[in-house]
Amino acid sequence: MISFFEYFEHRIDEAVVRRNPVFIDEADIKYLKQFPHRNWGQALGYRYNDLLFKAIGSDGYLKSDWSDLQSMTMKLSKGGSKSFKINTGITKLFKKLQASGIDFRGMNDQTKTALYFKPINAHQANNILSKLKRSASNYEPAGSGKTVEWEPVPNVVKISLTHLMKTRDDAEPVGGDGLGKREDYEKHKDEIGQEIQNAITNLQKAAKQGHASPNIHWWAQPSNSKKLWTEIAEAIWLNWNNEKLKDKKFRRGWITQYIRGRMQKGMVSRRIHDKLKTKHNFNITDMLNQVNPQTGLQWTPIELKRVVDLHGRDHEGLVSYFQNPPQKKWSGPSIFGGLGPVPKAG
Repeated sequence: MISFFEYFEHRIDEAVVRRNPVFIDEADIKYLKQFPHRNWGQALGYRYNDLLFKAIGSDGYLKSDWSDLQSMTMKLSKGGSKSFKINTGITKLFKKLQASGIDFRGMNDQTKTALYFKPINAHQANNILSKLKRSASNYEPAGSGKTVEWEPVPNVVKISLTHLMKTRDDAEPVGGDGLGKREDYEKHKDEIGQEIQNAITNLQKAAKQGHASPNIHWWAQPSNSKKLWTEIAEAIWLNWNNEKLKDKKFRRGWITQYIRGRMQKGMVSRRIHDKLKTKHNFNITDMLNQVNPQTGLQWTPIELKRVVDLHGRDHEGLVSYFQNPPQKKWSGPSIFGGLGPVPKAG
């Protein structure tokens, strides 16, 4: 991913303010019909994630050697995998998303990251598929382990694919080429960068001092702190015509409030964290001082988040897992780096 300030060198004020909604349309449905119904969730996730990263370069345009005809391998529910030769329709999808206002610059296929495009994950793909099912008049659940054919309805289910979801509150940049706004910002750029870094340093100090919030520890991780720094810097730039942000005192308070807002999520949502404390007398932050039996080392924020995500809404299962974690070191692949799979909730 290119840095925020590298981004400034080739982009003045082309960040999209308003975007048209993106719907699952006829082309998406035509693409899905190339797969068995039980693989539609995987296929949808692949279309709005991996395929776009493979097809689009860092300049935000389709690669010159891209072909819509691709071979894809899907995991089967009963184990194993199957290869499909399909027409991805990515060229048409790219034009559709570009027309809706999505900016694809900074796409990185190696890290699966981008400045503004937010790919959907497997969980989101399955949620979208569930909404498509509810919109289909001929869909009826077939029972566990079974599938039934149904006809999706196009242009009903809306999806979100952008990092910056809120509308900017500034006017258009000063001057037709945007240089007035840029030059004004450049005068404060280094100062703003240091203010953001100071706030993040305070966040990292709080984590080292054993702050009770698990999300403090999550965002204090170097990779997450870097992401947060870039996110705040972009938000300030997009709102730079707000005169209040040019006042140091106001801006520092604004940065602090922004970080507090991000602390609502991270390792675990604040709502789940509060439920674990009040209903189960369990503070997940305490696990950072305990040893993960599968690694022989102290739990890390990343490991804790993986276990939290694994259990989902099963809070009792989550607490039970941490109170009685598997003691055996596993020989197979693991979410903890090569030791063994964490047993499923329940």
